[in-house]
Amino acid sequence: MRHADNGLDCQSCHIQAGTQQFGIPLAGIWGVFPQYIGRENQVRTLEERVNGCMERSMNGRALPVDGPEMKAILTYVRHISAPQRVGQSLVGRGTPVLPLPDRAADPVRGQAIYTENCAACHGADGLGKRLDAEDATETGRRYRFPPVWGPDSYNDGAGMARVITAARFVHGNMPLGTTFEAPAIPPADSFDVMAFINTQPRPHRVGLEADFPDRSNKPVDAAYPPYVGPFTPDQHRFGPWQPIQEWLRANPAAARAVP
Repeated sequence: MRHADNGLDCQSCHIQAGTQQFGIPLAGIWGVFPQYIGRENQVRTLEERVNGCMERSMNGRALPVDGPEMKAILTYVRHISAPQRVGQSLVGRGTPVLPLPDRAADPVRGQAIYTENCAACHGADGLGKRLDAEDATETGRRYRFPPVWGPDSYNDGAGMARVITAARFVHGNMPLGTTFEAPAIPPADSFDVMAFINTQPRPHRVGLEADFPDRSNKPVDAAYPPYVGPFTPDQHRFGPWQPIQEWLRANPAAARAVP
């Protein structure tokens, strides 16, 4: 049974098989789970976090926690995490932190940036580059370069569907072969290109209103209701985000009261 419903695989987001610094590495995370996850407002296990990826980034179904696929993923994560002590701060965890622009991200400008920097791999239509049948059978993969929108891409509940999250990833890792030490796409361009990509059609995840039950923890760029504060959906999607951050700091109780 195939549990992923799209054309992505783990390396689409976890660069160099999860070992690249600031490429959303998996190396080292064995020792930091269980951990609190704001999206559920609960302490979650690594198995639950993996299944969050399966259901959102992979737009698929949860793996059985005692099944061979989950066991293989956990064994690999434990192996590449071996040098890291339990609880040790992880160098290069996540993606590079970028200063937020003081303007809204511009999807129109982002389209030109996409054409110049991204279309060669992901396609002018954003639908990726498929492997031929022989290579797909040999590798178990469907795409040489993954789709960034359309039915085979991540759904609107994935972390990559948020512009801030995705811009940080793009700046530190794209085009493929880039590192955080020598980024190819400037911060402003990263925000704009992801504003463009994330306005394109993609699968919808049902039940997003249940995410972040403590609304004061909801990311300012989460572009789906319920919204916190006196801000438009477009401001949550594109920014500027600093006014939303300031409102949340000043009004945590009001944010928590949002149904």
